[in-house]
Amino acid sequence: MSHDFEEGVKRVQQERREADLVANRARELFENPIAGKFDAQHLQAVHAYLFQDTPRHQPGVIREETGGWIKLRALEDKPGVYEVAYLADGVEGRIKSVLDDFGGPAALRGLSADESARKLARLYGDLDHAHGFYEGNSRTLREFTRTLAAEAGFKLDWTGTNVSPDQRNALYAARDLEVLTRQYPGMTPDTANTPAEYEATLQAASFRKTLGEHPLEKIIRDSLATGAHHFEPAPAKTADEYWYRVASKGTASASHMPDQSKASINQPYKGPVLE
Repeated sequence: MSHDFEEGVKRVQQERREADLVANRARELFENPIAGKFDAQHLQAVHAYLFQDTPRHQPGVIREETGGWIKLRALEDKPGVYEVAYLADGVEGRIKSVLDDFGGPAALRGLSADESARKLARLYGDLDHAHGFYEGNSRTLREFTRTLAAEAGFKLDWTGTNVSPDQRNALYAARDLEVLTRQYPGMTPDTANTPAEYEATLQAASFRKTLGEHPLEKIIRDSLATGAHHFEPAPAKTADEYWYRVASKGTASASHMPDQSKASINQPYKGPVLE
């Protein structure tokens, strides 16, 4: 067995252990959300809680000025990779201004589900572009926006975005489109100045062609319902969806178990988890 293979196996095992630890913390937050003002300190507290068992994620630490922050995205069962460029500098200040301007749960109270989805998608896109943490931004943003929506009287259920590869890919693409739009505002392939900008604008154009102009807003709208404290989710369509609910929430009534699931209710979900 080669050294590289052994290291790869160890890395996968570590990532799975860390995912389990974070899922446990997410389950705790589902039962007892962190109270706060939905400002930058509140966002940091959510990240710190979720990743308290994984020091390499630097729990609660805002990333330093980097002069550039790029991730390579590879979608499931899709060939190739593409770059996603995030805010390079002024990260902490950007997060603070975005959340201060949003105004917390009061900004959503009394709005329709459509209006709330629009505002939440804009907030998510702004914070995702800022990408305030070294790792774990997506899990932090899902918990933060879930709690924010609940405080405003909505149920934002992200679990339906992680059932199948197509759903996970759609969420990644929708988020990345929002980030690319903010990183290169108004830019087109004809106005790009560098190869990286050109590739990014082509990727954004491809997303718009396949998903529409604001797909993140649609995903949030489809995941949003009124009555945050009295909402009963629909039965799970698949065993994976059921077990994801168990792992991420810690609760899922037996009536929501699909017939095709034969496993014990104590079995943890072992499928893919969004970053």
